[in-house]
Amino acid sequence: MRLSFIAFWLVLMAYVGLLIRMQFPTPIEPRPAVDASSRNCQRLREGMSEAEVEAVLGGPAGDYRTRSDIDYISFPISGGHRIPFHPPDTVKKEWRTDETQLIVTFGPGAGVTSIQQGHGVRPPTWSDILRSRLRDLARLRL
Repeated sequence: MRLSFIAFWLVLMAYVGLLIRMQFPTPIEPRPAVDASSRNCQRLREGMSEAEVEAVLGGPAGDYRTRSDIDYISFPISGGHRIPFHPPDTVKKEWRTDETQLIVTFGPGAGVTSIQQGHGVRPPTWSDILRSRLRDLARLRL
């Protein structure tokens, strides 16, 4: 009986520790900032070289996020297709910031062939969900 009581509390404490750990995601090492904003994305054109794209965005392709829990909702902004077709000899480069994801596809000798932009979204934390549930309960009582 006493052993199961101790096991219960150990599992409960591990669960609480996991919830706290999920609330505070591991920060990513800061890197030099790039500007993958919508304003700079509009400056990108099909046919630009990789060096020209890096000059517009302020740095090479890479992950410039400061949080590890950012996800993206993306959509094509050039290339003429809803889901861009990429032949096997193309190269995809990706710039990720907390606000924006930019995927640029380069064709062999053709420069930029398509551009996709995504907007960063942070999944709700357990405290966000709890706050939302409490707000919903408060509305029900009125």
